[in-house]
Amino acid sequence: MALPGRLNSAAVSADQGCKVRFVRREFRVSTGWVVMLICVGAAAIAVWIDVRFPGIAPRALRGFAIHAAVAIGAGQLLVPAGMSALIDANSLFLTLVAVFGIAFPALMYAFLVAVWTLKTAQGFLLR
Repeated sequence: MALPGRLNSAAVSADQGCKVRFVRREFRVSTGWVVMLICVGAAAIAVWIDVRFPGIAPRALRGFAIHAAVAIGAGQLLVPAGMSALIDANSLFLTLVAVFGIAFPALMYAFLVAVWTLKTAQGFLLR
């Protein structure tokens, strides 16, 4: 089995000389897998931000409440409005901008707030 863009050894024979035939295949990925992989990527970046910049986590309960409210507000208000405004344009470029410019950062921020919340809850349990 040949990979996309790779030479297929069965496609080249001795009498063809320099002629090479490439095998082209399409791979389709379901929407569910794409959404799952985007979520895994956002969670991985959120964990990286928490590990790389530990000082940006809020220290007080009020800070957690503000971050949680902003994350929920962005997820419930800004993301649907931005996604519908950009996706309705029927442009692949604007759809990618909507997904990776609006939805992905909001999802990553929500995961970051969740990581901070879990770490704080763990700290309370260990006291």
